[in-house]
Amino acid sequence: MANVPKLNVTPSDVYYHLMELGGLLDTICNVLGDMEYARQDGTRIDELDQVYRLNRIAQRETQRLTEAASFLDKPSVEKAVAAALNFAEGSHK
Repeated sequence: MANVPKLNVTPSDVYYHLMELGGLLDTICNVLGDMEYARQDGTRIDELDQVYRLNRIAQRETQRLTEAASFLDKPSVEKAVAAALNFAEGSHK
């Protein structure tokens, strides 16, 4: 049986960390949206466009993961995960 790492994170923690990450990405998106994307000579700052698009992708995927992980915020899930980890560690013997 493979070693199961000891993590100090509950399933509910995972869900809430994803929510916090989503909030961070929202803030970055808002800041980027308020920035001027043109130089003084009128040319576009392509790197800001790229960063904005990458942030939008991360924001969208984090939102999808957060929605999918919402079931983790339930006591029954925490108990099931704990039982599965105990079984994987060999305490079922």
